[in-house]
Amino acid sequence: MTTDTVHVVAALIRQGDRFLVTQRTDDDPGWPGHWEFPGGGVEPGESDRAALAREMREELAVEVEVGQLFERVHHQTTTGSPLDMRIYSCRIRTGEPQPIEVQAIRWIRIEEAGALAFPSADEPVLARIRRDER
Repeated sequence: MTTDTVHVVAALIRQGDRFLVTQRTDDDPGWPGHWEFPGGGVEPGESDRAALAREMREELAVEVEVGQLFERVHHQTTTGSPLDMRIYSCRIRTGEPQPIEVQAIRWIRIEEAGALAFPSADEPVLARIRRDER
């Protein structure tokens, strides 16, 4: 069991009352087939904003404008490592999201999130969106 913190970034991309989620591949080692906010790991020496812009190009073939920090989640991964996940509000500048390194993409309303399986680390983010939507 490792104790190195896993640092990841994710995007909250909205279109009206919907937001973008991506589905992990069925062979994903951590949460196969689960839905999540798009994003990924931060490389050594890489800023959160640069990592998120890179991940959006690699996973979805879009260029994004990374805005303000929306939520920060501290969680334990399935391997026991601490997770530091930072979710930023983002806007698509160019491109239409395509499922490049993910199984599928969907635009959902917060009411639809309960019908989808999300990793436990995403639950505080969903709760914040629910609170903000009231």
